Amino acid sequence: MRIYEIAREIGVTSVEVLKAAEAAGMEATSAISSVDDGEAAALKAAISKDAGASQLLDEVKESI
Repeated sequence: MRIYEIAREIGVTSVEVLKAAEAAGMEATSAISSVDDGEAAALKAAISKDAGASQLLDEVKESI
């Protein structure tokens, strides 16, 4: 699966997916880089987890 396909599927930019891939030690260098199915699933889970944490933080800030 290509980085840009993962980004499109979960609603984030390719840059965000590339940053997550780099943090996970994957060798993805551009939006057209390919990752295997296991790596794609890991990226989706990591980005979704980060998005949830970010949203929670925003909600807390708004309530203060």
